[in-house]
Amino acid sequence: MLGYTSEEVKAMGTKLFALLFNPDDEAAVVASQQKLASASDQEVFEIDYRLRHSNVEWRWLRSYERPFARSKDGSLKLKQKIGIAIDITERKQAEDVLQEAEEKYRNLVERLTQVIYTSELGTNGVWEYVSPQIEQLLGYTPQEWLADSTLWYQQVHPEDRDKQLSLEDEAYINNEPFEAEYRILTRAGNWIWVRDSGHILPSQSGGQPIVQGVLMDITERKRAEEDLSLSKAQLLANLDNTPNVAVQWYDKDGHVLYWNPASEKMYGWEAIDAIGKTLDQLIHTPEEQAEFMRILAEVQETGEPFGPYEAQIRRLDGTPGWVLATTFSIPMNNEQIGFVCMDVDITERKQAEEKIQQQLQRLNALHSIDMAINSSMDMQITLEVLLNQVTSQLNVDAADVLVFNQPAQTLEYAAGRGFHSNINTQLQQRLSESLAGRAISERRMIHISNMMEAGKNLKQILLLANDAFHEYFAVPLIAKG
Repeated sequence: MLGYTSEEVKAMGTKLFALLFNPDDEAAVVASQQKLASASDQEVFEIDYRLRHSNVEWRWLRSYERPFARSKDGSLKLKQKIGIAIDITERKQAEDVLQEAEEKYRNLVERLTQVIYTSELGTNGVWEYVSPQIEQLLGYTPQEWLADSTLWYQQVHPEDRDKQLSLEDEAYINNEPFEAEYRILTRAGNWIWVRDSGHILPSQSGGQPIVQGVLMDITERKRAEEDLSLSKAQLLANLDNTPNVAVQWYDKDGHVLYWNPASEKMYGWEAIDAIGKTLDQLIHTPEEQAEFMRILAEVQETGEPFGPYEAQIRRLDGTPGWVLATTFSIPMNNEQIGFVCMDVDITERKQAEEKIQQQLQRLNALHSIDMAINSSMDMQITLEVLLNQVTSQLNVDAADVLVFNQPAQTLEYAAGRGFHSNINTQLQQRLSESLAGRAISERRMIHISNMMEAGKNLKQILLLANDAFHEYFAVPLIAKG
């Protein structure tokens, strides 16, 4: 056990224990011997101590001793004891390792901001351990908290108690971890929010199942969520009541997440029908959808807004329009990115701009005609300029000029453009036999939307219809001077 021969032990004599005992154990051994001296003959004493091994290492021994012989002079002084000793070095080493691990674990637990606990399952479950942070969280010392097994249930908000108990029971039945958020009352009388997470171990020796969990204060997060929820509600209220700005939210794949009433009015799609769809299922062609997804990708990559830019749209009823659009990114839940598109209807502005452009083009056309008249005495050149402007500005396929022969009361061909045949050049039309004649006689524009349905007796109409023309306008021109 100690590596000494019997001869070496005998040589030590009465100095044996002085030579081999660990000085740190001397007080405990002396106290044990004093108790042994006054003990009854049947009492057995247990003492742990260290002795030096022959290899100089300390070995732990556990002795079991009792009185064996006393003096016969009537004093009953202990003269001899009997006992056995066993080597418990490995056990002691294991206990030291375990104690060190427990100390490290306790130090770690007590440094955490969360509350670590172990308790029995149920309303009146006994709390076996709670870390010191319980005092910072709820205002109770660990000793106060452990002393009352009903304290936890009493402090949980009445509206949350049954839900939490049911959740823990379900977790135990399904052998799953649990996580819950509930309100709990502090010693100072304030309600705070905690997140309670852990797992439940099977019962030991017929007792209650054991809950091992962690409590964390999430009050600030809950307040932030409430503030965010309020802000979101206020934002949506503002967006819902913004009549002239169509606002939509999209996820990274282009699915509609939000569609305000102004979007319903502008595009014709109700929010209930638009949400969850992509714009190519609503208002975009495949090419327009590809361009929209390119914009979203650019916004995500650069983090910068795209626009404002002008875009042509089609409504649910098929009517076209124009919007001034801006697209930018916003943070969404679970660290995802979403996109906001804000559209302002500029259809009326674009139509006004188009009318202004048409008017400018017409003024330029009149200017060109005026320049042709004033710069040339050749009627043919003037008419060619006139026809060129008419066909380009009015976007017609063909046009001609017929000159009124007043003595003969006929219309004679002077110039033309865009005809497939030369029928008009060969035709003299009496005023009473042509729509152009009616325009001159009545001094107003004549319009035929379908030439095949015009009067059969009008030779000019029939000839033009045969030349593949469908619609006809006749406008009287009055020359002065």
